[in-house]
Amino acid sequence: MKIQIFGTGCEKCTKLYDAVQKVVQQHGLQATVEKISNIDEITAAGVMMTPALAVDGQIVSSGKVLSEGDILRFLEPEHSPHCGCHGEVAGKAPNRLKQVVSFILLAVVGVSLALMAMREMKRSEASGTADLAPKGTIVYYFYGNHRCATCNKMEALTVKALKDKDVTYKAVNIDEPANEHYVKDFQLDARVVVIQKDGKFKKLEKVWDLVEDEQAYIAYIQSGL
Repeated sequence: MKIQIFGTGCEKCTKLYDAVQKVVQQHGLQATVEKISNIDEITAAGVMMTPALAVDGQIVSSGKVLSEGDILRFLEPEHSPHCGCHGEVAGKAPNRLKQVVSFILLAVVGVSLALMAMREMKRSEASGTADLAPKGTIVYYFYGNHRCATCNKMEALTVKALKDKDVTYKAVNIDEPANEHYVKDFQLDARVVVIQKDGKFKKLEKVWDLVEDEQAYIAYIQSGL
C-alpha cells in the first residue's frame, strides 16, 4: 500500500503526517508513507485543499486533519481503492466516484483559468500600451513561483538601492503565463534585475554574485542607473 500526504508544511499537514505514521506503526500495516510538499506535484495530483491523503494514488481526504480512527478506515483492506473482495460491483463504485471528482476538479480549474484570463484582459485594457513604450526609467526584479531566501534578500536590496531614486520599480513573477513575454523581451536566461529606459535595457547579471555584500550590491544597482 502506498500512502501519500500532500501539504506545503503547515501545522495541519504535519499533524496528518504524524497521525498516519502512528496508525501504520500501531496496526502493523504493510505500507510506505510519503510526504509530498512540492507545489507542482500537489497540483498535478489534483489536490485543491491541503492537507490531503491519498491511498494507492486515490485522494480519499483533503482540507482537514483526520482522526486516527478515520485514517484506519481508509487504510483497512476493505476500503482500499484496488480491493476486489466485493467483486465487480464494488470495483465500479469507486471508479464512478473518481470520475465525478475528476470532473468537478477539472470544472474548478477551468473556471479559475477563465477568471485569471478575464482579470488579465482587464489589466491589459487598463494599462493600454504603457508597457510597450514605457516612459522614464523602469527597474524590474524578476522572480518565480518558488522563492528562496537569497531571492527575497535580492529583492529587498534592490528596493533599498532605489530609495529616493526617480524610477519606477516593478517586481514581476515570470512563472505567470501573462509575464512569460518578459523572458523573450529581455532575453532572460536567469532571474536578474533589468533596467529599461527609452526602449533600451540593461541586464544586471552580477546581482547573484554580490547579494551577500550589501554595499557592493547597492552600488552595483545604482551604477546601472
